[in-house]
Amino acid sequence: MILCIILTTSVIAQKQQVWLDADTGNEMDDLYAIVRLVKDTTVEMVGLSSAHFNNPDLLVFEKWNAYDTEGLNSVAESQRLNEEILQALERQDIAHPPGADRQIGRAWGQQDPRDSPAARGIIAVATSLREGERLDVIAIGAVTNLATALILDPGIITKIRCYVLGAQYNPVTGIWNKNEFNVRNDLNAFDYLLNLEGLDLTVMSLETAFPLQFKREETYELLNEKQAVEALLENRWREQNPQDASRVMWDLALVEAYLNPDLAKLETVVPPPENLQRPVKAFTKIDAVALAKDFWRQVKFPDKFPADETLISNLHTLSIHIQEPALHDSVFRFLTEKLQLPVYYQPMVLGERLYGGVFAGNLVLEPCGPYSNIAYASRDFKAIFFGLTFEPKVPMPEAARILRERQIDYETGGDEFIFIKDPVLCGDNTYISLMDKHDKMGDHVRLDSLRQFMEKGNPGLGIEYVKEIRIGIPNMENLTKWKTFIAPISLNENLTWRIDDKLHFNFTLAPYKEISSITFKIKSFREAENFLNANKVLFTSEPGLIRIDSTQSFGLLIFLE
Repeated sequence: MILCIILTTSVIAQKQQVWLDADTGNEMDDLYAIVRLVKDTTVEMVGLSSAHFNNPDLLVFEKWNAYDTEGLNSVAESQRLNEEILQALERQDIAHPPGADRQIGRAWGQQDPRDSPAARGIIAVATSLREGERLDVIAIGAVTNLATALILDPGIITKIRCYVLGAQYNPVTGIWNKNEFNVRNDLNAFDYLLNLEGLDLTVMSLETAFPLQFKREETYELLNEKQAVEALLENRWREQNPQDASRVMWDLALVEAYLNPDLAKLETVVPPPENLQRPVKAFTKIDAVALAKDFWRQVKFPDKFPADETLISNLHTLSIHIQEPALHDSVFRFLTEKLQLPVYYQPMVLGERLYGGVFAGNLVLEPCGPYSNIAYASRDFKAIFFGLTFEPKVPMPEAARILRERQIDYETGGDEFIFIKDPVLCGDNTYISLMDKHDKMGDHVRLDSLRQFMEKGNPGLGIEYVKEIRIGIPNMENLTKWKTFIAPISLNENLTWRIDDKLHFNFTLAPYKEISSITFKIKSFREAENFLNANKVLFTSEPGLIRIDSTQSFGLLIFLE
């Protein structure tokens, strides 16, 4: 069964607001993380604050990376670079307040807050959110500003989710080690977050981030010195770490995993024994190769994707939404008795909704509903074609990556479903999803047996398969998004997308986004007419085409050809 239930979610999703807290002055990878997050189109970056990187070496050595340690104000250096990169990105509209210049509490502990414009900025955004909304705060340095915000205003704990880079963690043994740069720069703050009951906290450890490494010469070659942003990225490496042939991109690893959770492994873990034993989350593994590719595609080539990356394999299910519960049995019987389609799964009740499935030769038709929470273009219907569930040509993580590259908004539903949430592509009377079932082989065996039944023992109406699905498009923006979605396949001059040797989609102008009609391929035109007459199904016909009377099909526009 296709989880048509998921259609209860809203089709249009507001962008997630994100705040990044960075010790940008410390190393070179912070700038890469900042650029990646600012350029992402799926989230709204509302703040970039500066974090200190105070550590004992600044007191006893003359140099820290390329800096002279004498007189170095670490948070001021982070702030300078934050402002410089935002100016290069032409995004000075993003709030960029300075953070605290030292840890919370004292060297021996305590939790005295270290007030700063950064902490106040986090509080201001969090408290401005509407009911149910949350601010995601990503901290890629010492977590002083984040902890201070929570100490100053404990009420924001229900308004934020925290993602921090720090510590060492072995997912096999469950053993932590806080002997790590970010944690050492404010151990008091890190402990505060771990001990804060109810705080939604996700940690990425050194071991997890380590595989994401960039090679110096490859990076120089990819970056264009004539572009202000790219020049900053290259020069930062040349100035801070010119001797390093490769660098671990610690900060970028967390940002990339946050933006691409399907390319990372997230586990629920327990903090170190000296901390409150409560559930927190940890990224324990990343696909470093895929995350590196994602960075360069998004930052360097945001409007391009390889021509051979076909996203769609086939259409698995076309869902039919019903307006009233009593209609479900009638629609299901119409499909099985009048159209003579075999049962894929028997009608069933889940919650307050009814579901059932029939096989149409090359795809499943699934009447389901009713859905009182969906904002249809109009509720003046008995039944409408509504949802398209495709099977991807690539694994789900790759499908998600392709959608990101094509700037198509989506949500994941476990590892079996991706739900398209792009308001330009979906909405009104259209919903699109991708499905890769765990029991895909078993499902295909089931479909093949039904297909063989139709080919050998379906003498009645003689439906062979769905030949055409007509898609209503209200404007060129919607059509352009469809073109992006189906790439590299292109529409022909008649605005037709041929998905395989049987099924094609035809796009026509309509008042709103809709699936307006379907056309079945039949074995014999004459035998079909005789069957319809014998079963008292009203229809009209013209040479080569039969149209089922919509009063018989509950408003569904169905053709036979």
